[in-house]
Amino acid sequence: MSFDSKSILALSGRLLMLTGDIAMQIRMNSPYNSRYDHRDKQHGVNVLFLSDLLHHFETLGRAIGYAEHEPEKSCVLVDLVQGAFAQYREPFDGKPPAVEIFRAHGIDLDYVDGLLAHFAASLEESLQNTGSDLH
Repeated sequence: MSFDSKSILALSGRLLMLTGDIAMQIRMNSPYNSRYDHRDKQHGVNVLFLSDLLHHFETLGRAIGYAEHEPEKSCVLVDLVQGAFAQYREPFDGKPPAVEIFRAHGIDLDYVDGLLAHFAASLEESLQNTGSDLH
């Protein structure tokens, strides 16, 4: 499972598809949806967590950009995102975990975690093959 251009391209494609899925769910929780009810506070909570999830994709884009020439930086960025995503599994402000909101909107955080774990493992292997080590 080493890092190569094909695997990074496949990861990028999957992340772009997820970006579109998340953006669609944000739109479905906005006035653009005919079933939107401005009195339903859950719409705002949904948009908050969905957009928070989406903003981490910027960091993933940076990680992908560094992957070939600076895999150490990529590893650090992927670790940051994995840590942030782990927090989505914890209750927030006395409310259920955000992962439940994602699940209700068809966003599978386990799938995203799997993509990141595969990317991280590929980066680690690439570092080992070049004689570098993060530890």
